[in-house]
Amino acid sequence: MNALYGVLGSLLIGASDFFGSRSSDRSGSLATVTVAFWVGASFLAVLALAGRYELSQETIVLGALSGVGIALGLWSIYAGFSASSVAVVAPVAAVVSAIGPVVADVVRGDPPTTLAVIGSAIGLSGLVIATWGPHGRHIVIGLVYGVVAGIGFAFALLSVAETDVEAGLWPVVPQRVVSGVIVSVVALALRRPLLPGRGDRLVPAVGGLFGSAGVGAIAIGTQRGSITPVAVAGSFYPVVTIVLRWLFDGEALTPRQMVGLTLALAGIVAITLA
Repeated sequence: MNALYGVLGSLLIGASDFFGSRSSDRSGSLATVTVAFWVGASFLAVLALAGRYELSQETIVLGALSGVGIALGLWSIYAGFSASSVAVVAPVAAVVSAIGPVVADVVRGDPPTTLAVIGSAIGLSGLVIATWGPHGRHIVIGLVYGVVAGIGFAFALLSVAETDVEAGLWPVVPQRVVSGVIVSVVALALRRPLLPGRGDRLVPAVGGLFGSAGVGAIAIGTQRGSITPVAVAGSFYPVVTIVLRWLFDGEALTPRQMVGLTLALAGIVAITLA
């Protein structure tokens, strides 16, 4: 049942992307992500201390490595959004980030169950159907950016999964810190503002809280068993963002998206029951 951690992660990260997209439109992606990382790091550090999790040198190193993967993934996905379109890059990144941990489980001799494989296939197919839109410009370069982003996110997940159960939320703290440092350095190098305007900081901060909590939930799930169900269930965040935009922004759901959402939900149920 550790797939439930992945489901919770998808819900929280999907909400984070919903807030993040709103902030990016007003303040730019670098300023938005910078706030999200530093707020998330502070929030998770408080939770890790309250939970009395154990902090070790190995946890710090693995968390820092995952931060490099997150930074690479975010750079690739935002660059892909700019060079191509969200509808091309996002689903590719989500699927690749889910496939990586599946391969890792197989290599380790812990292959997923038949029901988990079927659920993953159905769910990821639904994810692609709900989010894919090959109508943007430069589709090939968008696919490349999506693959690179997915590899970065998969590397981050696998790094955190190597930590012990006793580490709890601690691996995600150095992850957020390292990612925050990298993004801050990039923003300074490009002479972009580090922070949004005074009146525009609440939205990315809320997004950072949701995102860090979601990554924390997935991290705890991977520490407690097979990585595959957590990784796949945690990759459905784009679907959550679509639903939130439908609920709060009035964006219409096409029949294709409704079919995709139904398949994604069926896949999640199968994975959870596996």
